[in-house]
Amino acid sequence: MDVIKDLISKYGLDFTNIDSILASLELFLSNPDNLILLAYIVGGAFIFLLLLGITDTVIVYKNVSDFLWSLALIIVPVSTFFILAFLVPEDAPETYNIYWEATQQRIISVMGGFFTVIALFKTFI
Repeated sequence: MDVIKDLISKYGLDFTNIDSILASLELFLSNPDNLILLAYIVGGAFIFLLLLGITDTVIVYKNVSDFLWSLALIIVPVSTFFILAFLVPEDAPETYNIYWEATQQRIISVMGGFFTVIALFKTFI
C-alpha cells in the first residue's frame, strides 16, 4: 500500500475529487439535451462507419500524423461547438447567434473553421 501512496505523491495522481467528477458527469448525463446531442454524435459516427463499410475500402494511414489529421476532421468541429456552447450566456435571447455574437465567439468560429479546412486539405490532398 505504501508503494501506491508513493506513486500517487510522486506523479501527482490525486483521486480525492472523484466524487465531484462523478457528480459533474451525473449532472451532464441527466440533462436530456445532452443525451440527445450524444445520440446524434454516436448515430453520425455509426452512419459514417457504415458508409465506409459499404464502399469496401480499407483505409491505411502512412503514419501517425496522417491518422491524426483525419481524426481532426471530427474532433475540431465538435470541440469548436462545445467551446462556443460554453460561451453562451444563461439568459441568451432566442435570436442569439452562437457563432458570431461576440468577438471571442467570432475568433473561435474562425479558428475552428480554419483548422477544419486545414484538416480537410491535409487529409484529402
